[in-house]
Amino acid sequence: MKARAAGIATTLGALSLTVEPLRRLLALPLPAAAAYHLAKLASLIQPELQHFHEQRNALIQRYGHPREATANDGAQGLTGQIYQVTDEHLEEFTRAVHELSMVPIVIAWTPFDLAALGNEPITGADLLALGPLVTGGPIT
Repeated sequence: MKARAAGIATTLGALSLTVEPLRRLLALPLPAAAAYHLAKLASLIQPELQHFHEQRNALIQRYGHPREATANDGAQGLTGQIYQVTDEHLEEFTRAVHELSMVPIVIAWTPFDLAALGNEPITGADLLALGPLVTGGPIT
């Protein structure tokens, strides 16, 4: 049995970029061990992402003001009262979100080995977004 590394070091901001690429990987038909590894990784990431979104939403409320959702907002699934960051607080808000995004975290699991994908394709954009969550893979 291989010794497990200490974990995957990343930041909250980098982790927030992994949601869609990880979802695409989870949808692929993979061998059981690879599918388990990805599912476990996703389950360990979820609480960190929830914390990031809760804190970001609190910043939006702190630096924004409530308004009623418009038709354009409704097209994006937003209804009722929403918060919008005001121009006068945009710089402070941006600085605070950047600070939140830079919070270091360690996921107590190992990166997913891309070799497990076999011949399944993955885009360069997804590889960049997944960053430290993946490793290895064939080089062609």
